[in-house]
Amino acid sequence: MEGATSLKISEVSITSSLREAKSKIQGSTRKIALDFSSVSRIDPNAVRELEEIAICASERDVTVQIHGANVKVYKVMKLLTLSSRFTFSG
Repeated sequence: MEGATSLKISEVSITSSLREAKSKIQGSTRKIALDFSSVSRIDPNAVRELEEIAICASERDVTVQIHGANVKVYKVMKLLTLSSRFTFSG
């Protein structure tokens, strides 16, 4: 995503990585790209953070792109109706 803030999401510290993403959205960022390529699954805490990111991004008119999410992660987001709140690539 050209001109976007990029952030690699670590599976080991996914919740804190997503909190960092949320703080960037709460700042002056208009676009953010989250690299999920190293994440093989998401836990309930990560889901809550993703929900908060979606709300925060919507309130601030920020575009959130998720890059490299595997099929399992995408399916969880889809089942929880989070997938429609983000754009996906790769």
